[in-house]
Amino acid sequence: MIECPWCNNQVQLVNDICPECKHEVLPEHLITSTFTDHTDEGNNKLNLKLIISKCDDL
Repeated sequence: MIECPWCNNQVQLVNDICPECKHEVLPEHLITSTFTDHTDEGNNKLNLKLIISKCDDL
């Protein structure tokens, strides 16, 4: 789960779309997210690794 940068809800994205607010959440939107607790920090570190690996493919 991630924190949607648009509605700030903890959500599981569906095809890069937030199910709560229906905004598209792209990897670059997640880079600016702040860590709120240790669990979120761990999840965000995994998201950042995924983002970096996708950037390497460009």
